[in-house]
Amino acid sequence: MSSDQVTVSEADGESSQDDLVRFHPQLSSVAGADAEAIALGQRYWDLSGFDKTFDPPSVLWAEKTTSLCAEYGVPNSRMYVHAAAGVRAMLPTFRCPSCDQPLSLRSRQNLVKLLAGEAPERCVDCDEDLIKAVRRETTPAVRQKRQFARQAARRRGQAEQAQQQWKVAQTAYLAERCAVDVASACDWRARPKTSLRTEAVALAAIRHAPSVTPIPPMAAWPLPLAPLNDLTPVLLRGCDNAGLFAIHPNSPLAAFVWTPTFEEAVAEADGDLSDLTQPTWSSYYLSLICRYVPGGPSLGTAAKKLDEHLLSKLKPATLTPNRRAELLELVQDLIAWETRRYFDFQLEEHNLPPIPENHEARFDEVARRLAAVRSLAECYHIAWTMARAAAATAQAKQFAPKANMTTHAVNLFEDKSSQAIANPSLHFKPYREDTRVPLSALTRTVFLSLLHAEPMSTTLADANSIISTMHAETALAEDDDGPYTEYARTISRLGPECDMQTIYAVLGRESGNNDPIIAAAATSLVLVVEDMRIVARDLRPSLAAAISSCRLLTTHTLVRDPKGGKDAITSQPVGLYLARLLYEAAVAFGRE
Repeated sequence: MSSDQVTVSEADGESSQDDLVRFHPQLSSVAGADAEAIALGQRYWDLSGFDKTFDPPSVLWAEKTTSLCAEYGVPNSRMYVHAAAGVRAMLPTFRCPSCDQPLSLRSRQNLVKLLAGEAPERCVDCDEDLIKAVRRETTPAVRQKRQFARQAARRRGQAEQAQQQWKVAQTAYLAERCAVDVASACDWRARPKTSLRTEAVALAAIRHAPSVTPIPPMAAWPLPLAPLNDLTPVLLRGCDNAGLFAIHPNSPLAAFVWTPTFEEAVAEADGDLSDLTQPTWSSYYLSLICRYVPGGPSLGTAAKKLDEHLLSKLKPATLTPNRRAELLELVQDLIAWETRRYFDFQLEEHNLPPIPENHEARFDEVARRLAAVRSLAECYHIAWTMARAAAATAQAKQFAPKANMTTHAVNLFEDKSSQAIANPSLHFKPYREDTRVPLSALTRTVFLSLLHAEPMSTTLADANSIISTMHAETALAEDDDGPYTEYARTISRLGPECDMQTIYAVLGRESGNNDPIIAAAATSLVLVVEDMRIVARDLRPSLAAAISSCRLLTTHTLVRDPKGGKDAITSQPVGLYLARLLYEAAVAFGRE
């Protein structure tokens, strides 16, 4: 039974195949047709077979109509006309309903309809409109026009291919010139000194970039690097010149100024696309390139090492006086820049044009003077109220030019800022950060990472006080744990043969010092020793306790510098000075 089923199935398949044979068009060339029209017609009617998984079977054409249109420059809707100009696709088993001759198909769609069981439509020669269309498309003028279109399409294709090759060459040149160096280690401490501002910008870029492997262009950042867009390229140039960042080869090609351009290379080669000059770039757009931190062994590790190095150099407690002044200047600039950015945003919110170019310098100068005495929160208050007041004036005077209203806002801001500068007791309600205009990465880095202060409420004076406190705490910590413990241990280890009274006499002598700070401190230590002698009944631990108490005497005074020459003078805590004298006396006894 199974064998019978197979036999029947094979018979049905052969019968089905025989039925489909009659749907294979038989092609014949049109008398007098040119070779190109014949070739197009043959390719148009080239049948690969039928997909019998469908009912009715689906026609499988050797080439798609769209590909033929692109090659011959013929509209898709007119392809059947051009095919009819070169060949006739005959189905001998079907008859034309008009002339009762073997059917010639007008288009591929006619064959699809026949497979679906529809009645044959009239043939090509019976369709007068189609014959007229064929005659129009086969005139010499139309053929020449079509030839020109094909040539133009061919040239466009060659140009597109050449341009793709040009981009490949650009990418290869970029990969070679900007190859990432992860082999050599980078000793940042050996690099030439850079400004504090440049280092702060680099730290902000590393900490706030979406990624450091590599650092993407500025447009991809969630926060702006600097408060004002015009500042970003300038600040980045400083980082690039200092060698803190390098260009990554994944940078967009549009980020570079290429010499020559593709069009210039084509012109130089007189249109010969096979003989183009190799592209090179002479400069780049600072905000568009990708960057990375050089020095390896990987991009992420290099960025981490630079972050640690910059943070140690920018630590406020260890800054030199000049770099401390640089940091305070940067704080003032950031408050002024953020104020300008917020004022510009408020102008836009109130439908007022930007600050006129000739008034920008005046506004920036006033904003910087205001930033010297007021917090960013107060500057926001003044910027918002003055922009809003100008917008209200613009609403009341609708016929006045809006540019004048922006100038009015600048004037109001200048007047109110002058009052705020002249009268420190004048109160302004502090504003919070506007999430629509988030603080820049540089502002956050300086205030939060370096000063450990709230950006909106911290004034320039607050920043100066914070730096001074950090410096004092660091100096105290450095002097605290090292010498005092060592000095006290030295006293406590002296043998019974040492004359403790001689060491104690140092304090008595210094209590009569001409420097009132030293004299008062030495007198206080004498009282400590006497109190301890009552408890301990021994001078040795009493002197050790006095040395330990010296760490509490933090008032600075001018004394002889033990590390300098004979006449060298330095400023140090009075407690450190007295502890060192007691220690030197104890060491002298130890040598004897």
